[in-house]
Amino acid sequence: MTRVAFAVTLAAMSMRMKMWVLALTCGCDPKPATDPKKEEVAADVKPEVTPDSVAAVKVAPARPAKPPTGKAVQLEKAPEPVRKAFWDAIQAGRKQTAAKDYAAAIASFDAALAQLPDHPRALSGRGYARLLAGELEVAEADLRRALAAPGTRKLESAIAFNLGLVAEQRGDAELARAQFGLANTLHPSKASQAKLSGGTGCPIEVRRAEPTAKLYADWKAVWQVMYDEGFLEDEAKPASEAEARRLVCTSDPLTDAAAADPRHDACAVAGGPWLIRHEYGYGAHALNVIQPADGGQLRVTHLGAAGGGRCGASSDAALAGDIVTWKLTEYAPIDVMEGKDGELVDCVGDNVCFTACGEEVDATWIAYVFSPRTPDPTRVSGPLSAKGEAPASVSVDGEFLIIKGEGCDLKAPLVKP
Repeated sequence: MTRVAFAVTLAAMSMRMKMWVLALTCGCDPKPATDPKKEEVAADVKPEVTPDSVAAVKVAPARPAKPPTGKAVQLEKAPEPVRKAFWDAIQAGRKQTAAKDYAAAIASFDAALAQLPDHPRALSGRGYARLLAGELEVAEADLRRALAAPGTRKLESAIAFNLGLVAEQRGDAELARAQFGLANTLHPSKASQAKLSGGTGCPIEVRRAEPTAKLYADWKAVWQVMYDEGFLEDEAKPASEAEARRLVCTSDPLTDAAAADPRHDACAVAGGPWLIRHEYGYGAHALNVIQPADGGQLRVTHLGAAGGGRCGASSDAALAGDIVTWKLTEYAPIDVMEGKDGELVDCVGDNVCFTACGEEVDATWIAYVFSPRTPDPTRVSGPLSAKGEAPASVSVDGEFLIIKGEGCDLKAPLVKP
């Protein structure tokens, strides 16, 4: 069975984390676009930085044997030909976007992605070009893949703003306002504030029936798909349902802080849902929810993967009743270049840049609400506060979600109207 057997909410992140050893380069930011209206929404635009304001970036001399957890600053430099080809394509794509030659821009960003697949700057640039070209479905796909990758708050603010424009063009005012609120929370701007009519906005996004669940006939079938995904250790195929259940339900601790605790039976509570964490690959882990279904079947919802990233991450998940909460903090790559004396400094201008792991974090809070009213959960998400606190509380009142906090006082339908 292949990966399509699972609905992977954070597919781009999962792939990236499994390949953390791949050295990435990064595109540097061009001069602002000449159209002032686009200065606020171009995902890769930075203000001009003078040489005197560029601070040196401290870099560790070597990569540890295992991927780091928590604060880490270290250099990851792709080969020079790869970096140059990637950066040339990024520069070309941005210039073509500014010239409204969107087909050529998309082709240039395709060329950049051929050098470094799933690079968030190339994805965000292509998504923005597709948005301007009116290709909303593929634009959203690119922008969401870019937003799933760890990034600085300013970059993610621009991506969220463009996702708001996509929703706005589709006539989805609720989603558009949520994205503009997220953009303004991550990095306040005149553009996002104008979209919010001067208000702060609620940075919480509600996505119904996401991720989607899959039905399996029995525990052996669930074991097989998790084994194929690499979530389970290399063990002999279980001979019985009881053995398959034991292997599937043996969970690692749900938080990194409790990593030294013993593994436990996540399915011990009768009736479900059951939240299970499986470690795999380069220090990564996957979160899955399993529920009993009609006819003795099992409903499995793959929430995503975390950890094992190039720059380190921390993860904290919990299950309370029918609501799973997940706090995910990833250390974001930063753009650096070599200064005149060979030191590493912030990347500016039209230089060919590379990536270092910096101190800025991409911190996300997600709540998955499970309900007998729908086979698939409702996903509620927003940015964690600077103190690592959830931006809102989520509860269920009959057919409605109640979301409060961070400028939010929402009563939204649990199931899409």
